[in-house]
Amino acid sequence: MKTPSESQLIYYRSRYPAGTRIQLDADLDDPQPILAGTKGTIIAIDDMAQAVMKWDNGRCLSLILGHDSFHKLQLENNEKLIGHAIDGNRNLRNINDVARFIVEHGAYSDVEITTECGEKVIETESTEIKYASDKEYLEKLLEAMKPIQEAQEEPDMEIQL
Repeated sequence: MKTPSESQLIYYRSRYPAGTRIQLDADLDDPQPILAGTKGTIIAIDDMAQAVMKWDNGRCLSLILGHDSFHKLQLENNEKLIGHAIDGNRNLRNINDVARFIVEHGAYSDVEITTECGEKVIETESTEIKYASDKEYLEKLLEAMKPIQEAQEEPDMEIQL
């Protein structure tokens, strides 16, 4: 294994700080692998760019960053998100802010939602979500978007005298 540069270590440690929750997308390459779908918490990033892990199943097998396939769990990490649209950027505090941002700004442009570090979380074409980094987050986001979209579709009630 090639020794990572200092800049690579700084990048990985800022992107995956201790406490980051992740989920495997593919089995870990090991004689006794940890299976895809398993969730865990990053304890630290060592000097070989491996994520020292505490898996929810009790195991402690490390991830090799840049090699093993996984994604951050957006709902569990509660990271600050930034909405990017044609009229500018906005800080988003929670999933309801993200839903409102997509419905409001997606009406006239594509939208991208990223973490503070620039990692893409959501990408849309109009209000249709084309990419989501976390399937569970996507499901909750679609639930949050539905009543906002329905409220926009309701016809204005005219007051009759």
